[in-house]
Amino acid sequence: MADGISLGVDYLYGSGIHVGFANTGTMPGYTQWNLDAQHAFVLPEIGKLDVRLSVINTFDHIYELRNGTCIGVGIAPQYATRRGIFLGVDKPF
Repeated sequence: MADGISLGVDYLYGSGIHVGFANTGTMPGYTQWNLDAQHAFVLPEIGKLDVRLSVINTFDHIYELRNGTCIGVGIAPQYATRRGIFLGVDKPF
């Protein structure tokens, strides 16, 4: 923590779900890195205000979570979320 700023990093690893007839195959593994920064401001008329910036899937790694061949999923493949940048503001009461 430097000058009231908190930094965070998290790493997600998935080994891949079962696919194919009778779930005999496996999807490739995947990774995802997420970053965030948070700072608490104290404003004269408002008081404490927490601001957070998060980047999900920082390197915009495109990967398939499931290909639609496993039991009970149907035919639609599903991909992971692309890079997202989110800003959050929290006002404690």
